[in-house]
Amino acid sequence: MKKTGDTMANDNNGWNSYGYNYGQSDINFNVRKKHNRTIVALSVLCAVLLLFVGSAALYVCLQGVAIVSGSDGKVAIVIGKNASGGSPFDLAENPPETTAVTTAAVTLSIQNPPESAATQTNPTGALTTREIAAKVRPSVVGILASSRYSMSPKLGSGIIWTEDGYIITNQHVISGMTDITVVLESGDRYPATLVGEDEYSDLAVIRIEATGLPAAEFGNSDALQVGDKAVCIGTPYDLSLMGTTTEGIISAINRDIVYENRVMTLIQTDATINPGNSGGPLVNEYGQVVGITSMKIMNEYQEFEGLGFAIPINTAKGIIEELVTYGKVVGKPALGISGRMLSASTAAANNVPIGLYVSEVYSVSDAYNKLRPGDIITKIDGTEITDLAIFNKIKNQHKAGDTVVLTVYRDINFYDELPGVTLEITVTLIDEELMTEQTQTTPRTR
Repeated sequence: MKKTGDTMANDNNGWNSYGYNYGQSDINFNVRKKHNRTIVALSVLCAVLLLFVGSAALYVCLQGVAIVSGSDGKVAIVIGKNASGGSPFDLAENPPETTAVTTAAVTLSIQNPPESAATQTNPTGALTTREIAAKVRPSVVGILASSRYSMSPKLGSGIIWTEDGYIITNQHVISGMTDITVVLESGDRYPATLVGEDEYSDLAVIRIEATGLPAAEFGNSDALQVGDKAVCIGTPYDLSLMGTTTEGIISAINRDIVYENRVMTLIQTDATINPGNSGGPLVNEYGQVVGITSMKIMNEYQEFEGLGFAIPINTAKGIIEELVTYGKVVGKPALGISGRMLSASTAAANNVPIGLYVSEVYSVSDAYNKLRPGDIITKIDGTEITDLAIFNKIKNQHKAGDTVVLTVYRDINFYDELPGVTLEITVTLIDEELMTEQTQTTPRTR
């Protein structure tokens, strides 16, 4: 017998490979049955198709149909509500409004030295180093930051700013990192998210999901004087050294440091600051945070002992608040040029004054139509430019949209022996972000 699903192989005598002889009449009977089934199936399929096409035609008639073309030349068949006119390719006359996502403002409160802390035995109200450590250490955290490309995590420090998890640190601690872990004094660990960062000031704000944290008290850095007590707290070298406290004095205030073509006005201290302390607090004698230490800046002076630097909290306040609100610092002033300072020897050799030599001018700037490559800026707002620090310091006292007056030496023809001319040019400063967005500079030609 043939099993279900087996394939028969008949020879000329009607025998198959299984030895069963199908007669000719049996074969014809099976063919007629298969033929009838095929006809029935095709009939059902045709009926279904005709029903579908008829329904679609009725829907189109009821809804309305039109052939329309858009302003860009494209053609579309429109069915339904839009068939009376218009094109699906055209922009809506009143597109839906977009809602800007904003972050609630968080204010960094700065306190003056507490007058009420004075007593007969302690007329200044200053705390001992032990009291300062007990007050501030719970507000100092360790930070571990890593990425898939880092061999080992970066180690830094941070300051608890608010009870609900905002933490201040240095930008270089978390720069380029994707995984940030905050370690509290208690040893508890929390994953952190980046709120905002600014490479120029080396400041960043991160946040952890926690409440009831011991927030630090921030003091007026403008009230510091040389010789005041200074205490640093941080996590040098390893988490096992978290909370390390060192003591010194305020060595200098308003110290201008030129770092990577930027000028930073910092507090100088001789309190020991080591790698891992970056982002930790510089504390005054009242237990108030008056600065944020930065080991990155100190690396320029690492061969010298007793040289530590911190960003004044009064300077950091506005930047930190912008980082929370916008995620970045907005409105940084820029002249819109690229250039370099001429040294005294270079200026003398070329018989030109000392100043900032303009090599390129950005087309997005107001300076594009007023300055040209080869100009030498000798003064800004009447102050002589003897180094880049002076130029940047005065420029950064303004904001984008302000105007500055430049004194410019311009030699129209370098190939003659005639001296150049001196011009006074008023230029409107632009937002530095416009320069970074421009993919390439567009130099003016002579």
